[in-house]
Amino acid sequence: MKHLLTGLIFLTWGCTAQAQTWETGLDKKTNIIIGKWWLIILLPLSIFIITGCEPDEPEPQKYLGKFYIGEMRNYTFFKPGSMWVYECDSTGELDTQVMLKCYTWWISTDYIDYEVMSFQRKSRNEGSLYSDFAATYNIPYSANFKKEGDWLNVEKSHNNINRNGIDQVFFTPYDTTKEFSADGASHTKYVKLITNYKMNNFTFDTVRVFKAGVSSAHPITNHPFYKNLYPYTNIEYYFAKNVGIVQLKITGFNFNTNADKNHNWNLKYYKIIN
Repeated sequence: MKHLLTGLIFLTWGCTAQAQTWETGLDKKTNIIIGKWWLIILLPLSIFIITGCEPDEPEPQKYLGKFYIGEMRNYTFFKPGSMWVYECDSTGELDTQVMLKCYTWWISTDYIDYEVMSFQRKSRNEGSLYSDFAATYNIPYSANFKKEGDWLNVEKSHNNINRNGIDQVFFTPYDTTKEFSADGASHTKYVKLITNYKMNNFTFDTVRVFKAGVSSAHPITNHPFYKNLYPYTNIEYYFAKNVGIVQLKITGFNFNTNADKNHNWNLKYYKIIN
C-alpha cells in the first residue's frame, strides 16, 4: 500500500507539472515532445499503481497452545452410571438423576487445541434430560488469545415445553462482578464459596454457589404444589467439589396468591463412579 501512495503522489505531481508546461507558452513542437516524455513516464507508473492495489499479506498464524478443562472438571465431570437422588422439601418427592454419558473432546485446528466437555444426565422421576449446550464450538484466531476460564451451559429438555430451559450453571474464574448467559434470556452470577457446608447428614468441604434467573431449568413435577407456580424463576445451584449439584434453591412464585413459594431440592443420596 505504501508503494501505491507513493505512486499516486508522483502521478499527481506529474499531471500538475504537465499542466504548468502548457501554461508556459512554449511552442507547439516543444510541448509535444515534453508531453511524449510525460506519457512515457506516467503510463508505466499507472500500470504499476493498478497492479499494486493487492491487499497486504495476512500475518501468519502461530500455534496458540493446548488448553485443558480446569478446576470446573472437579464439580461437573462424572462418569456414566453416577447417580444423585434429590428430595423436594415442600412435596416430599424424590428425583433420581443418572449420568448417561460424560466425556471430553478437543476442538483442534492448526492454531489451537481446546478441551471441552459433553454429557447427558437423565431424571428418572421428573422426566427431564439435561445436556451440555453451546451455540458454537468455534474459537476464532487471535494472536493475543488467552484462556480466562471455563463455562458449562446446560439445556433441560422435557415433553412439556414450559419445563424446558437453558442455563449457564458454572463458570470460572469465580468473579462475583460478572454475569453470563447461555441463551440471552437467563443470566447467571457467581454468588459465593462455602466451606464445610452441612446438609442432611452430609458435610461438603467446598461448595460453589451460582444463581441463574430467570429460568425454568429446575425440576417441575405434576404435584399439585407446582400447579399455580410460575415456571420461570431464580435458581441457586450448589456445586460440591467431587460430588456435583447437592442442592437447588428455587424462588417460586404463586400467581394465584401473588406470594413467593420458595422450595429446595436437597441431595439425599449419591453414588459416584470412579
